Amino acid sequence: MEVEHLNVLEFEVTVSMMDRKTKLANQTKVDWSENERNRSRSVLERFGSRVSKKFF
Repeated sequence: MEVEHLNVLEFEVTVSMMDRKTKLANQTKVDWSENERNRSRSVLERFGSRVSKKFF
């Protein structure tokens, strides 16, 4: 019973940490400058086909 309670607590902490990281990641995406977004898009277009063949 006690151990179960601890696991639930641990799970809740992990979820809230993940939620915080997700929010941070989303903020970073929103704050990206247009020019940085375009640069990463062109990199993806250049290497996308090679990467997708290798990993998917």
